[in-house]
Amino acid sequence: MATIKVTQADKWFSRCIREAANWTCEVCNTQYPEGAQGLQCSHYFGRRNYSVRFCNAPPNCFAHCYYCHMLMGANPYDFNHWVTETIGEGALEILIDKRNDIDAGKLIKKNLKDVANHYKLEYEGLQARRAGGDSGILTFTCFL
Repeated sequence: MATIKVTQADKWFSRCIREAANWTCEVCNTQYPEGAQGLQCSHYFGRRNYSVRFCNAPPNCFAHCYYCHMLMGANPYDFNHWVTETIGEGALEILIDKRNDIDAGKLIKKNLKDVANHYKLEYEGLQARRAGGDSGILTFTCFL
């Protein structure tokens, strides 16, 4: 199986996910230092699905530690249950509809530099909010 290339858009979006979660695993609540490799951006629908690859409204991605990421990936039923409990059935239905939007996926794939720039700015905004005293889970603006 071929690996999927990690783009600049992936890099900045992943940083947004982890910063928004305050560098804390959303399953086991383990906190990591900023920039730690042990906390990852976990996708419910895999990165091959460009229409939701960078989606956080409703969320397709979560901050998971390596162990929880592997556990969820190896147990799709448990991951589905966790996502449904976390975002709700209605949001999951919207996410499924977004995943099926082929035109959105093509648009995102064609504009990866713009996606990367968008999430770089969002990341810098999240960091500024943290520096200003915001705590807990933060939100940020989705590219589409």
